[in-house]
Amino acid sequence: MVLIALDQVNIGGDIVRETFLILLAGVVFALALAFGLGGREWAAEFLERWWPRKKRP
Repeated sequence: MVLIALDQVNIGGDIVRETFLILLAGVVFALALAFGLGGREWAAEFLERWWPRKKRP
């Protein structure tokens, strides 16, 4: 009987932890979109600044 109760507590803790992580990821994603840190253009500009392509003659 005690093992069943402990399993339920562990499962409940896992659900709470995963829900928190999903919500945290959503908040981070929303902030990234709000500050314009998303999309193909932004990623291309970021990579070009840090790793420029060689210009061909």
